[in-house]
Amino acid sequence: MKIFISISFIVSLATCSKSVSQTTEYYPEKRSDVTQEHFDHGTKILEQTYQRINNRSGQKDFSDYWNFAVAYTYLGESTEEIKKMITKSYQSDPELFSAASKIKPDMIEEWKKIFSENEYQKMFKNIKVEAVEEKKEIPITTVKNELEMDNGKHDKELVKLMHQIRIDDQKYRVGKNQDAQLQAALDAKNLKIIDSLYDVHQCYIGKSLVGKKYESVMWAVIQHSDLEVMEKYLPVVHQAVIKDDLAEGPLKLLIDRIYALKYGYQIFDSQYAEPAIPTAPGHIIEKVLKEYGLTKNRRNKSGINNSSETDKKKPAKNKDKIIRWGENNKIEN
Repeated sequence: MKIFISISFIVSLATCSKSVSQTTEYYPEKRSDVTQEHFDHGTKILEQTYQRINNRSGQKDFSDYWNFAVAYTYLGESTEEIKKMITKSYQSDPELFSAASKIKPDMIEEWKKIFSENEYQKMFKNIKVEAVEEKKEIPITTVKNELEMDNGKHDKELVKLMHQIRIDDQKYRVGKNQDAQLQAALDAKNLKIIDSLYDVHQCYIGKSLVGKKYESVMWAVIQHSDLEVMEKYLPVVHQAVIKDDLAEGPLKLLIDRIYALKYGYQIFDSQYAEPAIPTAPGHIIEKVLKEYGLTKNRRNKSGINNSSETDKKKPAKNKDKIIRWGENNKIEN
């Protein structure tokens, strides 16, 4: 099984769920076909996820099911269990599931073989999957074809520019070509372009200007910048969401990044770090939700019972042997 060990991002955006007093923690024993590196990594993800669940008095959300699916993949659990967790994550909040998948698409290709073609298209139809180790720039002819299908609705040069920015935003961020210094240089270049575009258009460069496919490119550049830039553009991103120029998920991620860096806590639990970044106090959460017109909890239409199969499994054995998280509080990009 081919898994890219760079997948260490644990997303968490809340959905409404029933509360239980205690979550029974299940830690699979090491299988003979699972490497020690993958076993340790999967176990860490489980431990961190259970910690978050217990901190919320047993409440589960879309991100917890996502985390279980990722951990089970590393730990070599059955495809039935992995599929069950992925499906519950999607059903809990399809929009945020999609946003998380676009930000960290590394596992999607691995999960693709678990589902039928119809199931896969339903959950991942808006997500472009690229194998991290074989990531290549999309030929400009692809953009040309898209523009021809666009029937002149958007500025061709602007679309081409956003297309290139999107490529550069991920070029050295993940995979075998990962290089922090080279990526930092591209991030600085991208930010200068975004600043210039904003000076010209005086608005967010989103769906109305470049189409849905590129609506989150400007946000990605902002998200990968520093705190000062994020705070500068937060009102701009907020207005884009209000005007339906950008989906709601990226705004939540930006708010969490700012609050995590500035105050050491987060609203929607979307930022993963070592050790975990705590959730903000209730009154702060309510204030932020009201200010930005957002909702933290969403009850899914499927009526998922949050006392999942995961809770019913046996408690962990030799839990004292589990490797604990490190002390460096570094937020993942």
